[in-house]
Amino acid sequence: MRRIDRSGPSTKCCTCAGAGWLTLDDATLASIVSVVNVLASIALTWWTRRKVTSLAHPRAVDGTLLVPAAPPDRPVE
Repeated sequence: MRRIDRSGPSTKCCTCAGAGWLTLDDATLASIVSVVNVLASIALTWWTRRKVTSLAHPRAVDGTLLVPAAPPDRPVE
């Protein structure tokens, strides 16, 4: 089984800069951290939305409808 690395690139970049192995000015480091955080946010949002059942068209994993009945007719106004 593959080991999951829990320390992200943002942490590694900050650690290397803090240790003096990587010399970056503050603006460059802030830009790198911001981009990594935005990409992580997009990835987590995509992963989470795949796990949530849609309320508009609820379907099971195999694609069958979760609500087999037709929606009720709207009363005539």
